[in-house]
Amino acid sequence: MSIDSASMIKDSNLWLEDGNVVVVAQDTAFRVHRGLLSRHSEVFSGLFTLAQPDDEAAAELYDGCPVVRVPDSSHDFRHLLHALYDGLSTIESVHESAKFNIYAALARLADKYELPHIFTAAIKWLGTIFTDTYTVWHDLWTEHGSTGGIMSDLAINPIEAANLFRITGQDRMRPTALFLCCQLDVPVLLSGLPRADGVVEVLSSDDLQHCLQARIRFTAEMTTFMHMFYFLNANAPALGCSMPDSCPDSFAPERDDHRTHVFTANDSYYQNPFKISVSMCRKIIEDKCASGELCDRCANDLMEHVRALGKSSWNTLPEDMGLGESVQGWEEVALMS
Repeated sequence: MSIDSASMIKDSNLWLEDGNVVVVAQDTAFRVHRGLLSRHSEVFSGLFTLAQPDDEAAAELYDGCPVVRVPDSSHDFRHLLHALYDGLSTIESVHESAKFNIYAALARLADKYELPHIFTAAIKWLGTIFTDTYTVWHDLWTEHGSTGGIMSDLAINPIEAANLFRITGQDRMRPTALFLCCQLDVPVLLSGLPRADGVVEVLSSDDLQHCLQARIRFTAEMTTFMHMFYFLNANAPALGCSMPDSCPDSFAPERDDHRTHVFTANDSYYQNPFKISVSMCRKIIEDKCASGELCDRCANDLMEHVRALGKSSWNTLPEDMGLGESVQGWEEVALMS
């Protein structure tokens, strides 16, 4: 039984004239090779078998080829086919900002269609962002500076990532994904974010609750830390301070701002221990030293506290994001190393 081709769009790059099966995802038709897909995946093999009913007259045909319909988006399925036909190495030449969408799609479908080599490669790349290693996480914040910088520079969707890792059992990648989720503005966190294929990803009720609770916890902890940071040397500069007359007053303007700061629901200034520890406080200290307001000894003393904040926040991240003992083997770092 031939089907109406007017309702379908032939994919220009993956309509292979010698293909012997047509896979339809949404309204896009891909003419590919049954044997190649079956060789890589028993799931595909089973789908193609089901596409051949006993009554041949009842089989759907398109250009003489049997039709198999899949519930995946054409965006995701296209990337999976390119990985199978062209190899994963071709993604290396893609712009960095396009890679998250590709690898997220590959991980999602490789898990579904049981393609372990593709799944492993996709998770490996995603692990360069959603890492379980502190040095990698620290370097990410050093390079991009903020949640907005990470999300825009790498074009990532943290809600999509958090859901993907939950569904595929990548527990050690969930803490960092959920942390980036809890840095989103509350309306976005509640309504979700669209994937590259248009599907809107929303957090599970449990993950949403953990993110909202984490925002409150981070705000309280960072308010306390910033108070310590600005007032630490107010009365007693560091031992060995070379500028005891000026160092205690070096943060006077910041102390005044801190006292009068008015919190809002989306106050990212006080919700991100990694931005505070890796970029913000470091820059404040560097600027104070450059202007001659702070001596090196007091700067080093403050930096010890700043580095300890980043490390302690990392060590407790699984628990802070409500994952606790479900995350096994999380790397803990020494605070003063």
